[in-house]
Amino acid sequence: MNLKLPQDIEIVPVSSLRTYNRNARTHSAHQIDQICEAVRTFGWTNPLLIDDANLIIAGHGRLEAAKKLGMREVPCIRVTGLSEEQVRALILSDNKIALNAGWDDKLLAEELRAIQFDIDAGLLDFQIDEAIGFAIPEVEELMRLLVEPEPEGQPEEKTLEPEPTVSRPGDTWLLGNHRLTIGGGAAAHDADAIIRLWERETGEEAKLANDGETFAGRATSMGVEFVRPKVKSQKARRKP
Repeated sequence: MNLKLPQDIEIVPVSSLRTYNRNARTHSAHQIDQICEAVRTFGWTNPLLIDDANLIIAGHGRLEAAKKLGMREVPCIRVTGLSEEQVRALILSDNKIALNAGWDDKLLAEELRAIQFDIDAGLLDFQIDEAIGFAIPEVEELMRLLVEPEPEGQPEEKTLEPEPTVSRPGDTWLLGNHRLTIGGGAAAHDADAIIRLWERETGEEAKLANDGETFAGRATSMGVEFVRPKVKSQKARRKP
C-alpha cells in the first residue's frame, strides 16, 4: 500500500491561512479559551492541517486560539495532491472519526484523580476544567466511580432514640444468688459496699470467686492490711 506520509512541519503566517467557509464543526468561546489555556500550559503540541492553498483542513479552533493569543505564526502540516472533493471529505473525516472514540470511564477517573492530586500538591499549575477541558460536574460524576460500594448483606445502621436511665453508679441489682453493683469513679467504695452487704446477709467472710480465698487472706498474703474507717470507703495500707 502506497501511503502518503506527512511532510515536515511548516511555520506559516496566521494572516495567510484561509478557513473553510462550510466548516460544520463549531467552536464556542469557552472552548477557544480552553485551547488558549492548553497552549499556555503545554505549548503548541498539535499543528494545523492545511492544503496546497493554505486552506485549513483541521485546526479551525486552534487558529482562533492563536489569534486570541496574539500569535503571528503557527506550525502546520501541509497535505498535497488532494482534490477539492477530497479536502471536503477529509475535513469531516478528521472531526467525526475523533468523536467516535470512547472512554474507559473508571480509568479516566483514576487519571483525573491523579492529576488533581498533583495540582493540589503544587506539582501542576493549572485547573482541570481550564487546561484539560473537563468541566467540574463531569469530574465529580466520574469520581463517584472510584467510591467502593457497600458490601451487600451488611446490617443497616440506625440511630437509636435515647432511652431513660435505669441504673446509676451505686445501684445494686439482685440476680438470684448474685449481686450486681453499678460501679463508678469511686471503685474502692463500691467494692467495700459489696463486701459489707455479703458479710451482713450471709454471716460469712467474702471470698474471691476464682479460688475461694478470702479478701482478708489475699490481703495478708500481699502484705496489705484493709482497715475500715468510719466513712464508707475501703482503704488499704502496707504493713510496716
